[in-house]
Amino acid sequence: MYALKYPQNVSKILLRALFLGRQEDIDYLYEANGASDFYPDIFEEYKNFVNKYPGKSVLEKYHYLFKNGTKHEQEEGARIFSNW
Repeated sequence: MYALKYPQNVSKILLRALFLGRQEDIDYLYEANGASDFYPDIFEEYKNFVNKYPGKSVLEKYHYLFKNGTKHEQEEGARIFSNW
């Protein structure tokens, strides 16, 4: 990080968002009953696109899609995933 390497050039750091990567943070972002409550219509599209794939969670289903889907499915999945 620049601020650690050159502290003489940095007086402040502004943190806009914080994501710790804990399981609860991942679930909040990618599964139901978290961020999905704010954008339910977009979450439904994101979730429904991978319903046919195996996996316990939406994120596991996307992982399966990106490893095993056709090129077209992967491209459409990437568009929907990034939109979410």
